[in-house]
Formats: sequence, structure tokens, C-alpha cells
Amino acid sequence: MNQIEGQISSIQSTEHMSLVGLNMGNGIEFQSILLDTVATANYLQMGKRINVLFKETELVIAKEVNINISLENKISGTITEIEKGEILSRIKLDSVLGDLIALVSTLSCDSLSLEVQDQVLAMIKFNEVILSPI
Repeated sequence: MNQIEGQISSIQSTEHMSLVGLNMGNGIEFQSILLDTVATANYLQMGKRINVLFKETELVIAKEVNINISLENKISGTITEIEKGEILSRIKLDSVLGDLIALVSTLSCDSLSLEVQDQVLAMIKFNEVILSPI
């Protein structure tokens, strides 16, 4: 599980869900959609420090760093390690937010011709971003 510390920068709620903006530092903003509101989750407070988590399997990798896509959460990084398995490959990225780990199919790793030192764009859908109080 990837874990990064962030700070809640915006909260937009309806009756049963919230879109939470997160300042991750270094000019990076994330978004998370939650089935909670300020009334149902006491950790949803403007300015509150929060743990931001997402699974390694939810980190999408693209070699195009200026891609126009509907994924809200994007981080540029450099591949520092690749461990290829028969089915899955473990990709380690160095980013301004620290090290991130992605698990992608080895087929995808090969079709993208991923190599150590490649500059890539890592992306996470907003519904895959988990928030946890610090």
C-alpha cells in the first residue's frame, strides 16, 4: 500500500458523499471521493493533516507525461527499479512525494517498454484514494 501524508484543502459534500481536495505538497493536488460527509466522518476538516493511501495495483503508469486523461491524481516520476515476474511486474518510482510502488501486468510493462530511468506519469482514480486520520 502506498502511503503519503497530505492536507485537506477542500471539501464538497452532498447528502451522502464528499469530494475531498488534498494538498500533497510540492504543488501536487489530489482528489478523493468518499461515501462520508463532514457530519459522518470527524476527520473531514479543512486544513487537517491526513494519510493518503492507494494500492499498488491502482497506480496507472503512462510514458506520456503530458497526457490528457480523466484521471484526477497525477504524479511525475522516474522508474528506479523494475522486478519482472511471470504475470506481474513491480515498478518503483521516485517522485517529489517520495517512492511509489506500482504493480502492473508484465505484458503491459513489456508493451510500454518500461526501463529504469524512464520518466513516467503515475495516475490514480479519485475513487481509489483512501483517507485515514493521522
